[in-house]
Amino acid sequence: MKYITKLSVPKLLLALVFVALTLAPNSTKAAEVGPVCIMLLKTTSGMVVAQGKSEVMLNKGGDLQIYWFSANATAAENRSGNSIPLTGHSVKSPTSKTTYAYTFSKDKKEVECSVVVYPIEGHINASTLSSLSTTPTFSGTADNTKTVSLKIFKKGTNTLVYKSNTISVVDGDWKHKVTDSLPRGSYDFVLYGSDTLKLNTIFKRTLTIGTAASSDSGMSTIVVQPIPLLVGGVVKKNQTVGLSYLQVLNVGL
Repeated sequence: MKYITKLSVPKLLLALVFVALTLAPNSTKAAEVGPVCIMLLKTTSGMVVAQGKSEVMLNKGGDLQIYWFSANATAAENRSGNSIPLTGHSVKSPTSKTTYAYTFSKDKKEVECSVVVYPIEGHINASTLSSLSTTPTFSGTADNTKTVSLKIFKKGTNTLVYKSNTISVVDGDWKHKVTDSLPRGSYDFVLYGSDTLKLNTIFKRTLTIGTAASSDSGMSTIVVQPIPLLVGGVVKKNQTVGLSYLQVLNVGL
């Protein structure tokens, strides 16, 4: 993996890193206490500044950008023992749980900054995102996580209108019924992974409730679901019987 020493991090985040590093003991005591390190972790879910050991979620197929910074260090190496810059940047794309560790040293003193990455993949059944019911039931799949949770916001805002409790993932499937009635309209639906992990947003989708759904929501406004017909009986050779029919509902304009 090639390490990049020229960083392109927003100025505000660099300021946060600088403040964190300056909280270390001053230069007159630096030789006594040893080096200091800090990391900035970035995914499509956002950014977080971390020290010591951190745990983050990553959507499978995505990239984790790791920026590391140090103070009062003369040498640095990664988990494999290879030398790295005292300040640098690397891009990782793990497909399974992976730890990235960076050790900074001066004389005989060392400090380590590390991050444990949990790649997760989650989906939702698209038909549950358009509903005539004001208390819809959502369902989907998730792997490499035992729990998920969801939040529903007013469309295009940070105004929270519904928040679920922790939802268990059983054999890779999750399901949740909304307990509070939602007014008809369009919403932003966000699914999260375990709340013990940072950067744990799995995805964001548009949710439409009732006939007030906007035609420019970017999501289908047609709900198609099978209605079973066959409840029992005997089917003879070369005989054809109907098993179900498709119910098609227009829940948009």
